[in-house]
Amino acid sequence: MPGGFLEQHESPIDGAQREIHEELGVTIEVDSCLGFVPDWYDFEGVRFSVLNIGFTATILGGELKADDDIASFEWREPASIDPAACAFPNCAEFIRRYQAWRSGQSVALFA
Repeated sequence: MPGGFLEQHESPIDGAQREIHEELGVTIEVDSCLGFVPDWYDFEGVRFSVLNIGFTATILGGELKADDDIASFEWREPASIDPAACAFPNCAEFIRRYQAWRSGQSVALFA
């Protein structure tokens, strides 16, 4: 799942659009919010508290390619992804929320 950090004075939607463009080379329109998930980010021996925001989006244009900080990517059917296999707890939570949302269940915005 692509992700990143907001720049100073950047809105979450603008940040999502920028990160997707940087990492995958495409422009997107954010469709909906999957909610907020608190987590930790460890960087150079320091642990930071972070608040992750998950979105669904539609690709509007561009050429889909691995760019910036990713080596490759693959499309997966959301139902086939095991949340337990995700590297980060926030990604696992967003996969669970997306799978629930796709199956018609209501989804809480906060973890």
